[in-house]
Amino acid sequence: MTQLNRLTLVVVTGCQRSGTTLLGQMIGAHPSAFLVDEPDVYPLLDSILQQSADSEQLLRETVQSVCKQYRNKDRCDIDGVLLPTVTHLVFKAPNAVFEYATFRELSASQFKFVFAVRDARDVVASMARLSHIKMVENQTRWFGKSSAKTQARHEQQFALTQDSSLSLPVRRAHMWAVKTGLFKEFCAPPLNGIRVDYHALVASPSVIRAEVLQYCGLVAEDARDHETEFLGLGPGFTARQRPVDSSSVARWKHSLSAVDEEQVWNIAAPLMQELGYSRGLMPSIEIRENDSKLLGPVIVLGRGGSGTRLLSKLIQELGVHLGSELNGAEDSMEWVDIVYELALRKLRGDSYSNSYARETLLKRAEVVVARAPNEGAPWGMKLPEAMLVIPELRLAFPNAKFIHLVRDPVDTCMRRTHKTSRLDNPVGAAVLRCAYAKLGFKHHPASDPDHVKNAISWEYQVSQALDQCADLSDQQHMLVRYEDLCEQPQIQADRVARFLGCAPRHTGIGAIIEESRRRQWQDGDERVSDVNQICGGTAERLGYRPAR
Repeated sequence: MTQLNRLTLVVVTGCQRSGTTLLGQMIGAHPSAFLVDEPDVYPLLDSILQQSADSEQLLRETVQSVCKQYRNKDRCDIDGVLLPTVTHLVFKAPNAVFEYATFRELSASQFKFVFAVRDARDVVASMARLSHIKMVENQTRWFGKSSAKTQARHEQQFALTQDSSLSLPVRRAHMWAVKTGLFKEFCAPPLNGIRVDYHALVASPSVIRAEVLQYCGLVAEDARDHETEFLGLGPGFTARQRPVDSSSVARWKHSLSAVDEEQVWNIAAPLMQELGYSRGLMPSIEIRENDSKLLGPVIVLGRGGSGTRLLSKLIQELGVHLGSELNGAEDSMEWVDIVYELALRKLRGDSYSNSYARETLLKRAEVVVARAPNEGAPWGMKLPEAMLVIPELRLAFPNAKFIHLVRDPVDTCMRRTHKTSRLDNPVGAAVLRCAYAKLGFKHHPASDPDHVKNAISWEYQVSQALDQCADLSDQQHMLVRYEDLCEQPQIQADRVARFLGCAPRHTGIGAIIEESRRRQWQDGDERVSDVNQICGGTAERLGYRPAR
């Protein structure tokens, strides 16, 4: 028997930004399931729908590629063959909604369908958060792949999603209406899927998870929490280690204008009411305006590749809670989606209000603080991309203490590239575009070697951070040099403790300093002059002398 023939195939679908990522992870965390997420899912799913002879080989290749998303590599062997204990293959595929006719032609007994629905206003607002993805425009390709009968049936409604004379929120609302309306095709015979409401899911995650697992034929009592099973980032800057919370509910209140909300509601109202939604405001987390602890986190600044992991370790030694989800670089993963969103939208020139940024950051802070193991302990965050949203952080957290780790730019730029100096991700591409423009470079970054891209990214971020913190007092802002941290770990630890108002403690960071990583270049390296030329002025502000 082939792998595919023995597996139950679970398709998680619906409109984008309706909770398909969370649902996929919840099901995929079960020990008897394996998740294939976007973008890897579509080649494999298309191959299966086309009943290609290559499906088995493609499954093995896909499993080998995506198994790294799991914390424990105990669901497949090194050849990409799923172990016998894995009985369910989970496809997170919102763009599969147009394939309902094809699914009907296949074996209904092998497929299970989980259809996500969500308030149209939240979906439209969430699409705006990922403005670098042309979600509406991309639907033309997916709709065009569906059967002629499907296209004819939905052609008139779908055309509204592509009408450039309409505003983008209106086109997104029509997209929601087309795709969410297809729940009737998936949740009725012969497909017999289950519909899952996002708001119910975040309000009662364990209850809804049990219902979904039972529908899929998985033992609900064996369920595992997705945040303990997965690693890394999923679609839409989703930190896979992030537990379920309600911070994304009703965020549209701070991003949709009254006009946009009115137009979206008018388009979505019939289907919204059929799904059980009302126009009333959804509840949100109450922000405690007078909570000095909430408004005064410790925020670690530092361009990626500068050694911020050491500072993160030190601050945690001093009793500061930097979050419940830390990766190997000691980054606060609970903040990834928000910081990346705000940074990317600002870099791209996509507007958002100060109130939206402030409310979004404060709501996440409520969640982070509530999860702290010791009530009353100071809290904070460490994420290199926070360098890009300092004004927003200052607005949300007026009592914050900023600790900025700096490092000689030559040492930093001779190392491997950081996310913010690479073109292979939306944040890096946006940073480089803005950095090149600000520094007066007219050519495309792709033509430059890595050390030049690193230097331009470093200069843009570090100089901007220094300017944006220049008016902060010594009680709210301090600089720490990486070199001093390596050479005098205890002295610097005591200095940080005084700044934070913490009792000094013996630091253990000296034991994790790797001398081989401090300098990865030799005297006479021709690249040094490039870095000095780009970063020299800011390096001098920080007390660094030009390298030779």
